[in-house]
Amino acid sequence: MKISKKIITLCLLLGSLSICSSVFGVQSKFYEYIKSISKHVKPLPLLYERENEKRAEYDNMMKILFSLMSFDDVLIIMTPDGDYTPFLYFNRTKLVAQAIRHESLQERFNSLLNEYPRVWVVIVDPRSGWQAQPPKKYASILKKKYMSLPLPMPTYFASRNIIPGSTNYWLVKANLLKRTLDINPKNRNPRLYLRLGQVYRRFGELDKAVNAYRDGIKKFPGDPFLHRELGECYYWEYSPPLLEESIKENRLANQSHISKFGKPKYDAMFNIAMAYRDLGEMTKSALQYNDILRAVNEFPNNYFESQTRRYLANVYLETGQTNKAIAQYNLDIKLAAQSPVYSYKKLIEIYSSQSLSNKYKEVVSDYYKSCGKNCPDAIAKYLTFINDKSEVIKGVNTVKLWMKNNTNLYYKIKANSDYWTPWTNAAISCGISPAEK
Repeated sequence: MKISKKIITLCLLLGSLSICSSVFGVQSKFYEYIKSISKHVKPLPLLYERENEKRAEYDNMMKILFSLMSFDDVLIIMTPDGDYTPFLYFNRTKLVAQAIRHESLQERFNSLLNEYPRVWVVIVDPRSGWQAQPPKKYASILKKKYMSLPLPMPTYFASRNIIPGSTNYWLVKANLLKRTLDINPKNRNPRLYLRLGQVYRRFGELDKAVNAYRDGIKKFPGDPFLHRELGECYYWEYSPPLLEESIKENRLANQSHISKFGKPKYDAMFNIAMAYRDLGEMTKSALQYNDILRAVNEFPNNYFESQTRRYLANVYLETGQTNKAIAQYNLDIKLAAQSPVYSYKKLIEIYSSQSLSNKYKEVVSDYYKSCGKNCPDAIAKYLTFINDKSEVIKGVNTVKLWMKNNTNLYYKIKANSDYWTPWTNAAISCGISPAEK
């Protein structure tokens, strides 16, 4: 029997044994076991699209691993519940299994990372066991919910000689991804192209990144993440940005995401709205932002709702629809998904430009009460605006108390003359030292 077949048999056995504990109840522990590996090179996504019911991809997986591995590497086959078997790699036909007592798993696992210069970890998908012998109890739900999905085999790689985040780190990752694509053109996964493009972007290799995404889209035209990354490249990486192209790719990303997952992809929708605004098509931009707001009613996402309300308000301001803008800024403050400082500042600008003193006073006061403990700008605006001596004294003493509980606040105020001048003027006018203590 070929060595890859032996490993496949082992995978099937381990996968079928771990099904109940790893998926239908017991919390998996293997995440704890791979933390130390993740500190080095991040997961290499050796994942494969489902090609047929027999799922012969495991043979191809092992061929790829053998092509990437070097003499004296360690290959670890791990089940989702943390049990594993290590193999010492000698060549493409020889692996030596190492027996380990179950109670020594964690200790031995950590020692492998220190003992050998290069370690590979393959996490066995429990569906490998289900494919071999589906449990009768779960047969119907497995067939309906899981068996039509791509069969992943996440692979981690660690090397003692690689410093995380270093140039060598990214070179190694790019090299591994590229070699994986070259070794086996038949079995590819969109995540390989996705990761390769992301690595190239980090290096500033824009053309290579775009080509990686385009190559992935040719093979997987319905993958939302490839379309999203390409659309993001067109918007952020090109100067001037390719706005029409970005809109097209982000629209495809959102449509594909809805098709695959039944819900919108908000970052893609948001990017479309920004691109329309940059094109000067303000009506289309506002319509797109409102589409997001309608979507969050069904699929809540407080962050994107907050961002959308802010950017939609900005579009309304630019098109002279001030009251609509004010309403959106107030809704953002009420939502409290992010710091309200941004929307308070925008409201203050509006009321100041319109000389609406009552509204201005109300917003400045709310801004101070809501954000003053951490925001020097809120303090400066409030102390500059109020005229009543008793209110000034009360405000200065309150700020002093905030400084006592938040030592950074004083230094933030002192570092900026726009904050320091109003603060010192207010404190001195009350006969109070502006110093921290």
